[in-house]
Amino acid sequence: MTAQTVDRKKRITDFINSINNITSNEELDKKGLYGKRHKKIKEECDNEQRYLGEGRTKEQSDNIGKNHKLASSTYVSYLTDYRNAILDLNQKGLNTDKDINRIKKLYKDIDLSLLNASMPKLRENLETLKTKYRDIDQGLYSQLHKLRIEHHAYYSMRPKIDVVKRVKSKNADNLITKHTVQKVVNEARIDQILNELSSSDHWVDLTIFVAMASGRRAIETLKTGSFKKSKKNHVFFEGQAKTKTRDDAGSFIIPVLITPKKLIEAHKRLKAILDKEIFYDKSFNDLTNDEINGATAGRLNNKVKSIFDGDEFVFKDLRALYAKQASTKYHDPKKESLAVFYSSLLGHSEKDIATQLSYQGLVISNEEIELAKIERTTDEKNYGESDQKTLKHIESFDKEIEGRKGLAEMRIHDFVKKTLRSNPDTAITKTFLGKPKAMGGLGASRPAIKKYLNLVGIYEDK
Repeated sequence: MTAQTVDRKKRITDFINSINNITSNEELDKKGLYGKRHKKIKEECDNEQRYLGEGRTKEQSDNIGKNHKLASSTYVSYLTDYRNAILDLNQKGLNTDKDINRIKKLYKDIDLSLLNASMPKLRENLETLKTKYRDIDQGLYSQLHKLRIEHHAYYSMRPKIDVVKRVKSKNADNLITKHTVQKVVNEARIDQILNELSSSDHWVDLTIFVAMASGRRAIETLKTGSFKKSKKNHVFFEGQAKTKTRDDAGSFIIPVLITPKKLIEAHKRLKAILDKEIFYDKSFNDLTNDEINGATAGRLNNKVKSIFDGDEFVFKDLRALYAKQASTKYHDPKKESLAVFYSSLLGHSEKDIATQLSYQGLVISNEEIELAKIERTTDEKNYGESDQKTLKHIESFDKEIEGRKGLAEMRIHDFVKKTLRSNPDTAITKTFLGKPKAMGGLGASRPAIKKYLNLVGIYEDK
């Protein structure tokens, strides 16, 4: 059982609409049904979390016979997006005014008029009062600290403690592994990438080139980000995808590993190429961020593995390599610590110096090596009538696949036969078989797909 694809944006929109409908239905709390809206909101939140899998592990899901939707870490990330959407409503909790009046009655001699504000000003005012009375009146501070001013759904969409602990433990283990089993990259290889890939006409190569030179994430390079010239060897970057730790989500200055002009031109060419690309039978610009990640991650990761000649490398490592190189060239230890500089490079808040630790698990080697040529990316074979494998050809492997008793291969084989019976012209490719089921594919793993396509003669390793 594998984690499934969820259209996050649509689900959050539908969820917020449902919450708004319940909140605005005051009739629910009339005729002796006080608290009915709270109960309905809690039910809506519980149902949504059940749909997402509640952060269960695969084993937990199997044991209770429910579909496993999202990995625990992804689930926690999704709930953060739900809560942020609830905060954006700027709605007070249904009982907030009642609770504020109760506190005012308890502390009649203290001016608590700041609590009369509407959202979002009330958030700021509450923090002001808590800061003021933290060391003056512990009783009042405790009341203010417990005061729930957000919409009831905000609190109901928090992940369970055991899920949060599991995610934190896994992240800690991953961080330890990253810093004890470090990846080594030759500096000459980095220079080769920056010198050669900029002239490619393929979106995979250009995405890797821009990400290596600027340290931006894949979705920022492919869709959300933009660059403008700034001071020498620096650019203005706008369009950061993750802004949780930054107060300012606008543009900020970053150093680059090539000339700003070369970076900006390559990024413009990348965008122009993507304008003409089709993924999941859609124009690239019509895809959601989640769809873009799903459509491009496999190819980008495989290309990075190929370039660095190691299965342990992934696209995200380009961001870490950028930070290593940029800190060597631009970090001034007299002005700030390396941790703070890293956070600035990566677009994190100056107060967030913990996240950058996950990007320091790489070693740059200056050893002289003979560099292998970087092959330019080409699109998967476009099978025409003469090359497309027929149903008869695929069925000729029935006995061989059955004899191998590989469940993954058998599942792919059955899916391919069913597909070709329905549409004989379907091109059986890695991308098609790897697509999520919701998008018409099988959602099979890349190693299983590769093994199967080799077996039936559709794909050969080179």
